[in-house]
Amino acid sequence: MEKDSGQTLAELAVDGGMSNSDLCMQTQADLIGIPVDRPAMRETTALGAAIAAGFAVGVWKDFDELNSVNTQGRTVFKPKMLKEASAKMFARWTKAVDMSRGWTGDAAQPLATKGDDEAGAGKAKAKDAARKDSGSVVDAAAALDDDLDEEDLEMELRRLDIQRKLKHMRRKRTSNL
Repeated sequence: MEKDSGQTLAELAVDGGMSNSDLCMQTQADLIGIPVDRPAMRETTALGAAIAAGFAVGVWKDFDELNSVNTQGRTVFKPKMLKEASAKMFARWTKAVDMSRGWTGDAAQPLATKGDDEAGAGKAKAKDAARKDSGSVVDAAAALDDDLDEEDLEMELRRLDIQRKLKHMRRKRTSNL
């Protein structure tokens, strides 16, 4: 959000279903390195509808009257993780998102790129070939550069296996129609 807005965030205000998870909110605070502020009333769509109705029937005349609405019982999740550990965790999350590209057949670009150097271009070519591979998962993974560590290779194998299974399921569904 900071990249998109150009503004440094002091805290992140959250609401909705996912904000019910303390673990998710603490992880978010740890990853982004700023406090995550969760209101007691998390279903803000319903709250917004109630506020709009209140304005319509004259309960409130001015937005300033709403300054104290939904402020009681807030929970603030403060970052507890060291910045180095947080950066490593965020890098792994970015890698996982990048590896999930193409599961639905979209042509979305990866979040992170290795640059235009020969090694990065070679790896991208190998991954593209692996994504189009109709052979085995092992053959597709073998097309990747040798500099992948064991964890990278395992994640890539999982991704390719899931992709292969999804292809099979789509074909089966199409043949049943």
